[in-house]
Amino acid sequence: MAHATPKRLPRRYREVWLALHEADERAASRAELCRRLGVSTHTVQRILVDGAVPDFSKRQSTRLTRSWARTLTRLAYHLEHDPRDWIERVGIRWDEGVRRASESAVGPRRQGGEPARSTTGAGVETLGRIRSRAARGDPDPVEVGFVDLRPFVDPLPTADSFFEAYAHRLVGSLEPSWGIRTRKGAAADLVDALTAESPELSLALGLFETGYLRNRGLAFLPLPGWRLGFSAVWVAGESRSSSVTWGEIASPDPRGGLRYMVQECDPAWSLVRSQWAVHPERIVVRRRAVPELLAEDLKRRAQRRPNETTALVADEETCRRAFDELERQDGFGRHFEAVRVAPPAAERPRFRLGVAVRADSTRWLELLQHAWREELFGTSRAATAALYADLLSTTSRTLVASNGLPDELPTNVRPEHFPEANAEFQDVFARQLISSLLATRALGGVSSGGATDEEWDCIVRLARSVVPPEWRTTLDEVAWVAKLERSGGAADEIRPFHTYCQSCSGSLREYPGPSPNYCRFCSDEGGDLLPRDEVQQLIARWMTFWQEGISEEEALDRAARYMSAMPAWS
Repeated sequence: MAHATPKRLPRRYREVWLALHEADERAASRAELCRRLGVSTHTVQRILVDGAVPDFSKRQSTRLTRSWARTLTRLAYHLEHDPRDWIERVGIRWDEGVRRASESAVGPRRQGGEPARSTTGAGVETLGRIRSRAARGDPDPVEVGFVDLRPFVDPLPTADSFFEAYAHRLVGSLEPSWGIRTRKGAAADLVDALTAESPELSLALGLFETGYLRNRGLAFLPLPGWRLGFSAVWVAGESRSSSVTWGEIASPDPRGGLRYMVQECDPAWSLVRSQWAVHPERIVVRRRAVPELLAEDLKRRAQRRPNETTALVADEETCRRAFDELERQDGFGRHFEAVRVAPPAAERPRFRLGVAVRADSTRWLELLQHAWREELFGTSRAATAALYADLLSTTSRTLVASNGLPDELPTNVRPEHFPEANAEFQDVFARQLISSLLATRALGGVSSGGATDEEWDCIVRLARSVVPPEWRTTLDEVAWVAKLERSGGAADEIRPFHTYCQSCSGSLREYPGPSPNYCRFCSDEGGDLLPRDEVQQLIARWMTFWQEGISEEEALDRAARYMSAMPAWS
């Protein structure tokens, strides 16, 4: 539809008409739009259709001037523009009386005389505030909060943390000149900053996407790939038994003495309260997000109440760090006991991380969604894949440097398969991950001049432990080509045999068979691939071996999904 303003509408109202017309096009009905904007249908009709509005290039009464200042403020506030800009644009002179009229249109003053929503600064809706600050010359007009969640806030080789780099790219996709002003904090503090009457943040990274936070007035963009599992740290007196299980924590005895420690605005809060039906008196809610402080709280409760037991329920990384901090406490182990309790794989609560914004900032949310879809996971997908690989390689190297290379890395930070991770994403991710791991000496002194077969095996093993099974074929190809290139091999020498089974991804070095492509479990005596249903049964039995508690039907279903990503069956 052409943007044709009414003939009677003064030219000064052009920007107001365009914003209102766009909102009207998106609204379910004109009446619904007016309810949301807080104005009458008659007012919207005058602007959109009749053009019968006051011309403030001519002298108008004080009453009419202030009435329209209030109307324009309501429209600008809900359509995410600067109210003062619109008021002055239509020809109303900004003075003390107009300022008071504008402020009165968006709510009463709070105690102390501070406006609940000022017409400049924080009171303007998200996009309007950002544009106003940018127009005033602020080099960092976008306020971004980060939940203090490791390892996403730890520096990467590029000096920025993952959250900071992600936010820079998201905002820079909208306007390259906009910088970001950052702050770290607990989830509850960032939620308050986003939902306050005068919002202090434009967006926040690292909040878990839950129904509770959506009900608080937040909307979410996903952080694809990051879905973190939850576990517990159980603390009790020394005489207590350490054989506590996840089932005992997740199905508490209503008469028992177990207390639960959770973080405010964290999924564990809802998990314990609503799903496990724990009485509120037995839930200790903390705003603290730093694991070291949570560990200190656990220690103090154990000292003050030696006959009670407490379970910290949180994401696996927070639990791991809190437990390690308790283990380092002098004398703690002599008088008290701390146990990490992990749920079976099939029962592990998992929650998705997201980018949170105010749900009523519709235009700002739409722009971010477009940047996320068209830029980060569109034209700039390769740069995003490299960022993901940087986080995984940094985390993996840190753990290996301190603990050596275990069979299973003790990190909860692994990307899960997501639709945006197409072949290009996986290829760039694998190249960056291999390159980053190769450049470190944490794996036994891999030199810049070359790597032995043993060192290469170590690198590939480490890389395979942190990627989804669906990506491993791409990773194997990239690792083989990179190894060949560094050794000076010719292109026609690439992959004389597969390293991993193309049916189940098992190691062909550990389980060789007569076929160069399939392990001995997936092929018959002549090297031919077994029928699909037989392989599915084999993989299902393997899954029940390490995924405790899943049924045969569920194992078969998971095996089918797993096989759909294998080259032999995809």
